[in-house]
Amino acid sequence: MEFDADRLLAMARNRSKEGRSELADAIADLFENQNRRLSDREKSLMYGILQHLVRDCERSVREIISAKIAER
Repeated sequence: MEFDADRLLAMARNRSKEGRSELADAIADLFENQNRRLSDREKSLMYGILQHLVRDCERSVREIISAKIAER
């Protein structure tokens, strides 16, 4: 997935279950695909966003995020 700040912002504004899931997936993909090009600050922000989303998400979404992170 290419980095598109406007798309990420639109997803962040979508408070539905599907919107939260899509945002979490996008952030996880972005982290995974951009890991070598991200600064420590960017990585920290992404982890913070994921942690916040994980707290808000239902169990199925948490399982998807956990699986993606575990694959690393």
